[in-house]
Amino acid sequence: MTGGRTVGVLGASGAVGGAAVRELRDLGYSALLLGGRRPDALREVARGDDETVRVDVADPDGLAAFAGRCDVVLNCAGPTYRLKATVAAAADSAGPHCVDVAGDDPAAEALRA
Repeated sequence: MTGGRTVGVLGASGAVGGAAVRELRDLGYSALLLGGRRPDALREVARGDDETVRVDVADPDGLAAFAGRCDVVLNCAGPTYRLKATVAAAADSAGPHCVDVAGDDPAAEALRA
């Protein structure tokens, strides 16, 4: 953990999520909260003090619980055209900041509507 902030990475075991996790580690972050649908794949990505959580972005309760444990949610899950503002809305409701690797235009448009 850097600066006492909990960073949660959704889609952490995918190609983009894995790259994001490596970059966060290079920046000094540890004790990441790694979320995804496949616990076995998440365990392969996890290091040190990381925690893995099975979470499906299609499950509002699970997504809200994940977001509620974070200071920042980095959404690497997709596809964006299907998810739209799902993750951003859960983060907005739970309180953490949210960053989407695909950009925030679809989420911002949906949240404004």
